Amino acid sequence: WCSPCVAALAKMQKLQVGSGDKIQIIAVTTERKTHVKSFLEKHKALKDISSLIILAEDSMLSTIFPYKSIPHEVWIGSDKEVKAITGAEYVTSNNIQILLNNKAVAWNIKKEPEDFPFKDETIFALSSKSSSMSNLSPFYSGITTYLDGASPGVFIKRDSLSKSVRYNQYNLSLLALYSIGNEKFLNFQNPNNCVHDIKDSSKFIYDKHKEYFDIWIKQNWYCYESVSMITLLESQLQEKMIVDLDFFLNINSKIETRQIPCLILKSIPNSAISVSKGSLPLHELSL
Repeated sequence: WCSPCVAALAKMQKLQVGSGDKIQIIAVTTERKTHVKSFLEKHKALKDISSLIILAEDSMLSTIFPYKSIPHEVWIGSDKEVKAITGAEYVTSNNIQILLNNKAVAWNIKKEPEDFPFKDETIFALSSKSSSMSNLSPFYSGITTYLDGASPGVFIKRDSLSKSVRYNQYNLSLLALYSIGNEKFLNFQNPNNCVHDIKDSSKFIYDKHKEYFDIWIKQNWYCYESVSMITLLESQLQEKMIVDLDFFLNINSKIETRQIPCLILKSIPNSAISVSKGSLPLHELSL
């Protein structure tokens, strides 16, 4: 079910073949052996991954190296010591060679989301960069930079006692925040539906050729919070968030409809052209 994991298998095979017996890549899953065998046989692109060791029905490794998000890569050296725990973007032939040459690496350790007390605490009380809650007005709004340990998401809490509503967005990119605020999440994320006129797109859209994803998110993800009157609807809270983001970040955002030339694909009856039935999900893993 993890499309990045599945799509990466064929490229992991290339890395394994290219490195020979210098390394051994082990693909680990908790799913049943019969399920895995059936799945691999259905996909032609995955039939030739014989160089990989596939460990199914795992219970030991997932306990030793616990995770909440996947892909989850554990790098173990020939000395049986753990050299790194990373996300998929670190798995490249260059990085493999660095470790084979016994060079030290300063990669960020993949950090899993913790039990985040967002239901009871505000982001300003949780952020070490902020002042205490006693300095905040009854109704306020603000943003913080990336909060370690918080899972990305949206949270609304209405408190009838204080007659207030707290509206939170945790660890999201600016593009995601504006997408949610404008109720156009799918359109904003799809380059076929939306054109982004942005002077510096690097703050909004991740470029895998410039840096690792885990480094980029710590520099470009934000948390937003507002406490308002309980009578405000979610749509009003979203509108308020857009105004606040523009103000705090000095951005002049707007949405406009444009006419753009497009190509339309149509099926032709009795055509000799075969129709695609789909394939593996696209997921790049740099080699």
